[in-house]
Amino acid sequence: MNSKSLVLSATALAALVASLFTFAQDDKFGKYAMFQKTAKRPETAEPVETKLPLKLDTGTRIGLVGNTLFDRMHQFGHLEALLQQAHPGKQLVVRNVSWAADEVDLQ
Repeated sequence: MNSKSLVLSATALAALVASLFTFAQDDKFGKYAMFQKTAKRPETAEPVETKLPLKLDTGTRIGLVGNTLFDRMHQFGHLEALLQQAHPGKQLVVRNVSWAADEVDLQ
């Protein structure tokens, strides 16, 4: 790639970004956009006291949210198998929605 095409590519990219920003600011579509300064924040919730051992009802849904530790569990079913063995007949549903390198304070 020569320098002339590189400059042209950078100019095209800058024009694309500018047009997208203008498009997002348009009144017609602006109501669907979310901006950091004006986005609504979730309501606060009171903490729930956890009592161990957990009492799981039939059909309880368990969600695993976390970083690489839980993400690697996609490859193996050990935890899910242990949960099902510990609570036979409960028909537990386990969902692993973790993401490698996920952090609470970085998005």
